[in-house]
Amino acid sequence: MILQAIRQFVFEEEGATALEYAILSSFIAAAIVTALFNVSQMVIQLFMTAIDGFPGGTGGGSGS
Repeated sequence: MILQAIRQFVFEEEGATALEYAILSSFIAAAIVTALFNVSQMVIQLFMTAIDGFPGGTGGGSGS
């Protein structure tokens, strides 16, 4: 009787749990994309500053 109640509870919550995990993972993915975008902008700025420090450095050119 208890085992049957546990099985019923698990099966009823399965869809909701999957949806919760999907929403949570989408928020995590969005946070990762935002963080990587911000870090990439900082790295680009760092390299541009370093290039400007060299004689003849343009800091924003195409490399030629």
